[in-house]
Amino acid sequence: MSLRQTMGEWFYEISKTINADYFGIFAFNEPILVIKSPKLLKSIFVKDFAYFEDRTPVLSSKDELASMALFLQKNPSWNRARTKLTPMFSSGKIKLMYPLMTEIADRMTHYMSEYANGTVEIKEVCAKYSTDVIARCAFAVDAKSFEHDDAVLRQIGRDFFSPKLDFIVRHIASRFLPTLMEMFNICLINPQITNTLRDIFFGVLKQREQLSTRKENDFVGLLLNLRTIYKDDPSFSYDGMLAQSVQMFMAGFETVASTIAFLLYEIAIATNIQDKLREEIMNNTGPSESITYEAIQQLKYLDMVVHETLRKYPVLPFLDRRCNKDFPVPGTNLTIKKGTAVYIPLYALHFDTKYFPNPHKFDPERFRDKGKINTEGLSYIPFGEGPRMCIGNRFGLLNVKIGVVSILRRFKLSACPETPIPLTFDPKVPTLSSPVGISLKISPLTTNEGKE
Repeated sequence: MSLRQTMGEWFYEISKTINADYFGIFAFNEPILVIKSPKLLKSIFVKDFAYFEDRTPVLSSKDELASMALFLQKNPSWNRARTKLTPMFSSGKIKLMYPLMTEIADRMTHYMSEYANGTVEIKEVCAKYSTDVIARCAFAVDAKSFEHDDAVLRQIGRDFFSPKLDFIVRHIASRFLPTLMEMFNICLINPQITNTLRDIFFGVLKQREQLSTRKENDFVGLLLNLRTIYKDDPSFSYDGMLAQSVQMFMAGFETVASTIAFLLYEIAIATNIQDKLREEIMNNTGPSESITYEAIQQLKYLDMVVHETLRKYPVLPFLDRRCNKDFPVPGTNLTIKKGTAVYIPLYALHFDTKYFPNPHKFDPERFRDKGKINTEGLSYIPFGEGPRMCIGNRFGLLNVKIGVVSILRRFKLSACPETPIPLTFDPKVPTLSSPVGISLKISPLTTNEGKE
C-alpha cells in the first residue's frame, strides 16, 4: 500500500525468511494463503483445479465489459467461453497472422534506423511495435504508432498502465477492497478508455459485416465466425466480442513490449549472449531475406533466451486463485476454506536457488533442456498452468521472437550512460516495469557483421 516495493519483490523477501510450503498474510482483514511449494502449486493449477477455478479480483456488478473478459470471467461462464475461444489461438490460426506481425516488425526497424548510432528508449520502441501488432490483430486497425507519438491506441496503452492514482485505486480496490468497487460503481478499466475502444471496434465490425467475404487472418474475423456459430451465446454478442478484444489489447501489448525490452536490455549488457544469438539468427534467416515462420521455429537458442527472460522478468510477478470449496491440502492438516484467496509468488519461485542456482544471473543455458524444468512440481510458470493457463501464450511468444529477430538482424545493442544498471522496478504498477525506461545504444550492423 505504501508503494515502496512491488508485490513480487515483497513476496520474494518474505519467502526467503520462511522455510515452509506456505504462509499467510492479511490484506486489511482478509486472510490470504501464499503457496510456495511447486508440488502444491501443481495440485492447485492442474490436479485439483476444480477447487480453484476463479481468479480473485472482484468487479462491480455494473462493470459488464470486464466481467465478460476471459481473464476475469468466473465459472461456469469462463469454461464455456474458453472452450469456444481456444481454437482461435491454434498454431494454424496464429500462422495466418504471421505476415501482419512481420510487416510491423519491418516498420519498427525502419523507425530504429533513424536513431542509428544514437540511443533509444527501447521499451517505448517495443511498446509501439506491440501496440501496432495487437491493434492490427485484435482490432483490425492500423495504429500508426511509429508515425505518430500521440497515436490514439498507443496513448491508450500509456494511460492504462500509467502509475497514476486512478489506475492504482482501481487495481487495489478490485483485489483488496471489493466493497468499494460495488459501493462507488468503480470499473476496472477507465470508462473513457473502453468508450474509445468501443467506437473503434464497432466501426470495424460494421465494415466487416458488410463484406461478402470474411477475413480470417485476424481475431476480428475469427470472432465474427464464432458469432455465426454461437448466435445466442453472450460471449459472442457485440459487447462480448469487444470484451475479448479489449482484454487481448491490454494484456498483449504490455507483456510483449516488456519481454522484448528486458531481453534486449540483458543481451546489451551480456554481449557474448547477443553475439551467439545473432549468429544463430543469421545462420537460419540470412541478413536480408524475409523471415519465414518455419525459420523462427528452428531458433532453439532464441527460445532459450526468451524463456530465461520470462524467468527473470515474469510480466505478472504473482498469480492468484480463489478457493471455491473447502480443500484439504494433500499431506498436511491444512484445509483451505471456501472463499480463501490463494496467491502464488511467481517472482519468488523464479528466483529460488533450489530451482534456479545463481538466479540473478541471466543464463539462457538453464533452458537448454526444458524437460528438466518443473520435474518436481511447478517452479517455472510465466504463463500460469493448467486449464486456466494464458490462452494467448503462443501468439505472445511468436510476437516476441519476430521482434527480437528483426532487431538483431540489423542492429547491435549496447549499454550507454543512461542505461539503468542495476534495473529497478516501478512499485506503482502491477507488472514489472522500469520507472525510468530502458535506454540503449543502437548501432547498424556492417556488411561483414551481417554475413557473420
